[in-house]
Amino acid sequence: MEESNQVTFSCLANDFVPNIFEFKWLKNGKVVKNASLEFTTPSTAVSSDDGTRFSAASFLTLPKETLVDDTRMTCEFSLQRGAKKQQVESVLEYRTRECSTQEGFDMKIIPPSWEDLLLKRNGEVRCEVTFPKASLVSREVNLSWRDEKMGVLMTPTDPGAQINGKRIILPLDITFEEWNSGVRRTCLLDHGELLEPLKRVYERKDVVKSLKPPSIFMLPPLKQTREGVVTLTCYIKDFYPKELYVSWLIDDKDATHDFRTTGSMEANGAFEAYSRLSVPLSEWDVPERAYSCLVHHESVEQNKSYVRSITQNSPQQTTMVNLNMRISDRCKAQ
Repeated sequence: MEESNQVTFSCLANDFVPNIFEFKWLKNGKVVKNASLEFTTPSTAVSSDDGTRFSAASFLTLPKETLVDDTRMTCEFSLQRGAKKQQVESVLEYRTRECSTQEGFDMKIIPPSWEDLLLKRNGEVRCEVTFPKASLVSREVNLSWRDEKMGVLMTPTDPGAQINGKRIILPLDITFEEWNSGVRRTCLLDHGELLEPLKRVYERKDVVKSLKPPSIFMLPPLKQTREGVVTLTCYIKDFYPKELYVSWLIDDKDATHDFRTTGSMEANGAFEAYSRLSVPLSEWDVPERAYSCLVHHESVEQNKSYVRSITQNSPQQTTMVNLNMRISDRCKAQ
Protein backbone atom coordinates (compact mmCIF):
# COMPACT_ATOMS: atom_id res chain seq x y z
CA MET A 1 0.00 0.00 0.00
CA GLU A 2 1.60 3.27 -1.13
CA GLU A 3 0.89 6.58 0.61
CA SER A 4 2.72 9.54 -0.96
CA ASN A 5 6.37 8.87 -0.07
CA GLN A 6 5.81 5.73 1.97
CA VAL A 7 5.03 2.09 1.23
CA THR A 8 3.26 -0.11 3.77
CA PHE A 9 3.50 -3.90 3.71
CA SER A 10 1.01 -6.06 5.60
CA CYS A 11 1.22 -9.63 6.83
CA LEU A 12 -1.86 -11.48 8.09
CA ALA A 13 -1.92 -14.67 10.17
CA ASN A 14 -5.23 -16.47 10.62
CA ASP A 15 -6.60 -19.44 12.59
CA PHE A 16 -3.56 -20.17 14.73
CA VAL A 17 -3.10 -21.61 18.21
CA PRO A 18 -1.70 -21.12 20.77
CA ASN A 19 -1.73 -17.36 21.26
CA ILE A 20 2.06 -17.10 21.49
CA PHE A 21 3.50 -15.69 18.30
CA GLU A 22 6.00 -13.31 16.73
CA PHE A 23 6.27 -11.47 13.40
CA LYS A 24 9.62 -10.63 11.83
CA TRP A 25 10.30 -8.61 8.67
CA LEU A 26 13.26 -9.06 6.32
CA LYS A 27 14.37 -6.89 3.42
CA ASN A 28 16.48 -8.74 0.86
CA GLY A 29 17.19 -11.39 3.49
CA LYS A 30 18.23 -8.96 6.25
CA VAL A 31 16.13 -8.36 9.36
CA VAL A 32 14.50 -4.93 9.58
CA LYS A 33 15.57 -3.85 13.06
CA ASN A 34 13.96 -0.41 13.31
CA ALA A 35 10.94 -1.12 15.52
CA SER A 36 9.45 2.30 14.80
CA LEU A 37 8.80 1.20 11.22
CA GLU A 38 6.45 -1.64 12.13
CA PHE A 39 3.54 -2.44 14.38
CA THR A 40 1.61 -5.60 15.16
CA THR A 41 -2.06 -5.72 16.04
CA PRO A 42 -3.22 -7.49 19.19
CA SER A 43 -4.51 -10.97 18.42
CA THR A 44 -8.24 -11.46 17.87
CA ALA A 45 -9.94 -14.58 19.25
CA VAL A 46 -12.55 -16.38 17.15
CA SER A 47 -14.61 -19.27 18.53
CA SER A 48 -15.33 -22.24 16.28
CA ASP A 49 -16.29 -25.91 16.53
CA ASP A 50 -12.58 -26.69 16.83
CA GLY A 51 -12.16 -24.34 19.78
CA THR A 52 -10.75 -20.84 20.00
CA ARG A 53 -8.37 -19.75 17.28
CA PHE A 54 -6.54 -16.47 16.80
CA SER A 55 -5.72 -13.96 14.09
CA ALA A 56 -3.20 -11.10 14.01
CA ALA A 57 -1.53 -8.75 11.53
CA SER A 58 1.76 -6.94 11.21
CA PHE A 59 2.48 -3.81 9.17
CA LEU A 60 5.83 -2.46 7.98
CA THR A 61 6.17 1.07 6.60
CA LEU A 62 9.25 2.04 4.61
CA PRO A 63 10.25 5.25 2.82
CA LYS A 64 9.64 4.80 -0.89
CA GLU A 65 13.16 5.94 -1.71
CA THR A 66 14.59 2.90 0.13
CA LEU A 67 12.80 0.52 -2.27
CA VAL A 68 13.53 -0.38 -5.85
CA ASP A 69 11.77 -2.81 -8.15
CA ASP A 70 12.43 -6.46 -7.24
CA THR A 71 13.20 -5.65 -3.59
CA ARG A 72 12.50 -8.92 -1.79
CA MET A 73 10.33 -8.50 1.31
CA THR A 74 9.79 -11.42 3.69
CA CYS A 75 7.35 -11.74 6.58
CA GLU A 76 8.23 -14.49 9.06
CA PHE A 77 5.58 -15.73 11.45
CA SER A 78 6.71 -17.85 14.39
CA LEU A 79 4.37 -19.84 16.62
CA GLN A 80 5.48 -21.30 19.94
CA ARG A 81 4.14 -24.84 20.47
CA GLY A 82 5.48 -26.02 23.80
CA ALA A 83 9.23 -26.42 23.51
CA LYS A 84 9.04 -26.27 19.71
CA LYS A 85 8.81 -23.21 17.51
CA GLN A 86 6.92 -23.48 14.23
CA GLN A 87 7.81 -20.95 11.57
CA VAL A 88 6.28 -20.02 8.22
CA GLU A 89 7.11 -17.19 5.87
CA SER A 90 5.56 -15.23 3.04
CA VAL A 91 7.69 -13.57 0.38
CA LEU A 92 6.90 -10.93 -2.22
CA GLU A 93 8.90 -8.77 -4.59
CA TYR A 94 8.15 -5.08 -4.55
CA ARG A 95 7.10 -3.48 -7.82
CA THR A 96 6.02 0.09 -8.39
CA ARG A 97 2.28 0.06 -8.87
CA GLU A 98 0.55 2.31 -11.35
CA CYS A 99 -2.93 1.33 -10.21
CA SER A 100 -4.47 0.88 -6.79
CA THR A 101 -5.47 -2.54 -5.47
CA GLN A 102 -7.85 -0.72 -3.11
CA GLU A 103 -10.14 0.40 -5.94
CA GLY A 104 -13.42 1.75 -4.69
CA PHE A 105 -12.26 2.19 -1.09
CA ASP A 106 -11.07 5.54 0.18
CA MET A 107 -9.93 6.56 3.66
CA LYS A 108 -9.01 10.07 4.72
CA ILE A 109 -8.21 11.77 8.00
CA ILE A 110 -9.78 15.15 8.80
CA PRO A 111 -7.71 16.85 11.53
CA PRO A 112 -9.23 19.05 14.24
CA SER A 113 -9.45 22.77 13.54
CA TRP A 114 -6.88 25.11 15.06
CA GLU A 115 -9.76 26.96 16.68
CA ASP A 116 -10.69 23.82 18.59
CA LEU A 117 -7.12 22.85 19.53
CA LEU A 118 -5.57 26.24 20.30
CA LEU A 119 -8.61 28.12 21.60
CA LYS A 120 -10.97 25.50 23.01
CA ARG A 121 -8.17 23.02 23.82
CA ASN A 122 -10.36 20.14 22.67
CA GLY A 123 -11.17 18.88 19.20
CA GLU A 124 -11.90 15.80 17.17
CA VAL A 125 -9.99 14.00 14.44
CA ARG A 126 -12.26 12.29 11.91
CA CYS A 127 -11.65 9.11 9.96
CA GLU A 128 -13.88 9.07 6.87
CA VAL A 129 -14.10 5.82 4.90
CA THR A 130 -15.94 5.57 1.59
CA PHE A 131 -16.92 2.09 0.36
CA PRO A 132 -17.49 1.01 -3.27
CA LYS A 133 -21.17 0.35 -2.54
CA ALA A 134 -23.59 0.94 0.30
CA SER A 135 -24.29 -2.78 0.73
CA LEU A 136 -20.78 -3.22 2.18
CA VAL A 137 -21.47 -0.71 4.95
CA SER A 138 -22.73 -1.69 8.41
CA ARG A 139 -21.91 -1.01 12.04
CA GLU A 140 -20.29 -4.45 12.21
CA VAL A 141 -17.58 -3.46 9.72
CA ASN A 142 -14.09 -4.06 11.13
CA LEU A 143 -13.16 -0.36 11.25
CA SER A 144 -11.55 1.24 14.28
CA TRP A 145 -9.44 4.00 15.75
CA ARG A 146 -6.43 2.56 17.62
CA ASP A 147 -3.79 3.91 19.99
CA GLU A 148 -0.02 3.43 19.90
CA LYS A 149 -0.33 -0.12 21.25
CA MET A 150 -3.09 -0.86 18.73
CA GLY A 151 -5.71 -0.90 21.47
CA VAL A 152 -9.18 -0.12 20.14
CA LEU A 153 -10.42 3.40 20.94
CA MET A 154 -13.54 3.60 18.77
CA THR A 155 -15.59 1.48 16.33
CA PRO A 156 -18.76 2.06 14.27
CA THR A 157 -20.86 0.66 17.14
CA ASP A 158 -19.79 3.45 19.52
CA PRO A 159 -21.80 6.65 20.14
CA GLY A 160 -20.89 9.40 17.69
CA ALA A 161 -20.08 7.09 14.79
CA GLN A 162 -21.95 8.10 11.63
CA ILE A 163 -23.13 6.04 8.66
CA ASN A 164 -24.25 7.93 5.56
CA GLY A 165 -24.83 5.86 2.44
CA LYS A 166 -21.45 4.51 1.34
CA ARG A 167 -19.55 6.37 4.06
CA ILE A 168 -18.65 5.69 7.68
CA ILE A 169 -17.29 8.53 9.84
CA LEU A 170 -15.52 7.96 13.15
CA PRO A 171 -14.92 11.23 15.09
CA LEU A 172 -12.34 10.70 17.84
CA ASP A 173 -11.88 13.23 20.64
CA ILE A 174 -8.38 14.63 21.10
CA THR A 175 -7.14 17.23 23.59
CA PHE A 176 -4.51 19.89 23.04
CA GLU A 177 -2.25 18.10 25.50
CA GLU A 178 -2.53 14.82 23.58
CA TRP A 179 -1.85 16.49 20.24
CA ASN A 180 0.99 18.57 21.67
CA SER A 181 2.72 15.49 23.10
CA GLY A 182 2.63 13.74 19.71
CA VAL A 183 0.19 10.90 20.42
CA ARG A 184 -0.30 8.53 17.49
CA ARG A 185 -3.78 7.52 16.37
CA THR A 186 -4.33 4.93 13.62
CA CYS A 187 -7.55 4.40 11.66
CA LEU A 188 -7.64 0.79 10.47
CA LEU A 189 -10.07 -0.97 8.13
CA ASP A 190 -9.95 -4.74 7.59
CA HIS A 191 -12.55 -5.88 5.06
CA GLY A 192 -13.04 -8.99 2.97
CA GLU A 193 -13.18 -6.91 -0.21
CA LEU A 194 -9.69 -5.50 0.44
CA LEU A 195 -6.50 -7.24 -0.63
CA GLU A 196 -4.87 -5.78 2.46
CA PRO A 197 -6.05 -3.71 5.43
CA LEU A 198 -6.35 0.01 4.84
CA LYS A 199 -4.89 2.40 7.40
CA ARG A 200 -4.11 6.06 7.96
CA VAL A 201 -2.16 7.59 10.82
CA TYR A 202 -2.78 10.90 12.59
CA GLU A 203 -0.09 12.44 14.76
CA ARG A 204 1.79 15.66 15.22
CA LYS A 205 4.80 15.22 13.00
CA ASP A 206 7.27 17.19 15.10
CA VAL A 207 6.91 17.66 18.84
CA VAL A 208 8.08 21.23 19.44
CA LYS A 209 10.74 21.83 22.08
CA SER A 210 11.12 25.60 21.68
CA LEU A 211 8.43 28.23 21.14
CA LYS A 212 8.68 31.66 19.57
CA PRO A 213 5.82 34.10 20.23
CA PRO A 214 4.54 36.15 17.30
CA SER A 215 4.99 39.84 16.62
CA ILE A 216 1.68 41.38 15.57
CA PHE A 217 0.99 44.51 13.53
CA MET A 218 -2.28 46.16 12.50
CA LEU A 219 -1.71 47.48 8.99
CA PRO A 220 -3.37 50.69 7.79
CA PRO A 221 -7.01 50.11 6.79
CA LEU A 222 -7.79 49.86 3.10
CA LYS A 223 -10.92 51.73 2.05
CA GLN A 224 -12.70 50.28 -0.98
CA THR A 225 -15.23 53.01 -1.66
CA ARG A 226 -16.76 51.35 -4.72
CA GLU A 227 -17.53 48.16 -2.75
CA GLY A 228 -18.48 50.14 0.35
CA VAL A 229 -16.13 48.21 2.64
CA VAL A 230 -12.97 48.72 4.66
CA THR A 231 -10.42 45.92 4.90
CA LEU A 232 -8.45 45.60 8.14
CA THR A 233 -5.29 43.52 8.04
CA CYS A 234 -3.49 41.88 10.93
CA TYR A 235 0.09 40.87 10.10
CA ILE A 236 1.54 38.13 12.31
CA LYS A 237 5.24 37.38 11.93
CA ASP A 238 8.27 35.63 13.44
CA PHE A 239 6.37 32.87 15.25
CA TYR A 240 7.17 29.19 15.75
CA PRO A 241 5.76 26.60 15.36
CA LYS A 242 3.46 27.33 12.42
CA GLU A 243 0.10 26.43 13.99
CA LEU A 244 -2.07 29.39 15.01
CA TYR A 245 -5.67 30.57 15.05
CA VAL A 246 -6.83 34.16 14.53
CA SER A 247 -10.16 35.63 15.58
CA TRP A 248 -11.55 39.17 15.54
CA LEU A 249 -13.51 41.29 18.01
CA ILE A 250 -15.56 44.43 17.42
CA ASP A 251 -15.93 46.37 20.66
CA ASP A 252 -15.09 43.23 22.65
CA LYS A 253 -17.70 41.11 20.86
CA ASP A 254 -17.04 38.37 18.32
CA ALA A 255 -17.00 39.80 14.80
CA THR A 256 -19.91 38.68 12.66
CA HIS A 257 -18.34 39.84 9.40
CA ASP A 258 -16.32 37.56 7.15
CA PHE A 259 -12.62 37.27 7.81
CA ARG A 260 -9.89 35.18 6.25
CA THR A 261 -6.54 34.01 7.52
CA THR A 262 -3.75 32.76 5.29
CA GLY A 263 -1.90 29.57 6.01
CA SER A 264 1.42 30.02 7.78
CA MET A 265 4.28 30.80 5.39
CA GLU A 266 7.89 30.05 6.24
CA ALA A 267 10.24 33.01 6.39
CA ASN A 268 13.75 33.16 7.86
CA GLY A 269 13.38 30.09 10.03
CA ALA A 270 10.02 31.17 11.46
CA PHE A 271 6.52 31.74 10.09
CA GLU A 272 4.24 34.59 9.11
CA ALA A 273 0.55 34.93 8.31
CA TYR A 274 -2.10 37.53 7.53
CA SER A 275 -5.68 37.87 8.66
CA ARG A 276 -8.13 40.21 6.96
CA LEU A 277 -11.48 41.47 8.22
CA SER A 278 -13.90 43.30 5.90
CA VAL A 279 -16.43 45.69 7.48
CA PRO A 280 -19.02 48.00 5.88
CA LEU A 281 -17.73 51.52 5.32
CA SER A 282 -20.69 52.95 7.24
CA GLU A 283 -19.75 50.88 10.28
CA TRP A 284 -16.10 51.91 10.09
CA ASP A 285 -17.17 55.56 10.21
CA VAL A 286 -18.66 55.08 13.69
CA PRO A 287 -16.30 57.00 16.04
CA GLU A 288 -14.26 55.15 18.67
CA ARG A 289 -15.34 51.68 17.58
CA ALA A 290 -12.46 49.28 18.27
CA TYR A 291 -11.47 46.36 16.06
CA SER A 292 -9.17 43.78 17.62
CA CYS A 293 -7.14 40.95 16.15
CA LEU A 294 -6.66 38.04 18.59
CA VAL A 295 -3.88 35.56 17.87
CA HIS A 296 -3.99 32.18 19.58
CA HIS A 297 -0.66 30.34 19.60
CA GLU A 298 0.83 27.68 21.84
CA SER A 299 3.50 30.13 23.02
CA VAL A 300 0.85 31.93 25.09
CA GLU A 301 -0.77 30.65 28.26
CA GLN A 302 -4.04 28.74 28.10
CA ASN A 303 -7.16 30.93 27.84
CA LYS A 304 -5.07 33.93 26.75
CA SER A 305 -4.16 35.42 23.38
CA TYR A 306 -2.06 38.13 21.76
CA VAL A 307 -4.17 41.19 20.90
CA ARG A 308 -3.74 44.20 18.61
CA SER A 309 -6.49 46.80 18.12
CA ILE A 310 -7.28 49.64 15.76
CA THR A 311 -9.89 52.42 15.64
CA GLN A 312 -10.80 55.00 13.04
CA ASN A 313 -8.57 57.49 14.85
CA SER A 314 -5.52 55.21 15.17
CA PRO A 315 -2.28 56.42 13.54
CA GLN A 316 -2.25 55.28 9.92
CA GLN A 317 1.45 54.46 9.71
CA THR A 318 3.11 51.12 10.30
CA THR A 319 6.89 50.94 10.25
CA MET A 320 8.31 47.76 8.77
CA VAL A 321 11.17 47.03 6.43
CA ASN A 322 12.22 44.06 4.27
CA LEU A 323 8.69 42.69 4.05
CA ASN A 324 8.84 39.49 2.02
CA MET A 325 5.34 38.82 0.70
CA ARG A 326 4.52 35.30 -0.45
CA ILE A 327 1.25 33.96 -1.76
CA SER A 328 -0.01 30.98 0.21
CA ASP A 329 -2.19 28.41 -1.52
CA ARG A 330 -3.70 27.52 1.82
CA CYS A 331 -5.92 30.58 2.28
CA LYS A 332 -9.13 29.53 3.94
CA ALA A 333 -12.25 31.06 5.32
CA GLN A 334 -12.34 30.88 9.10
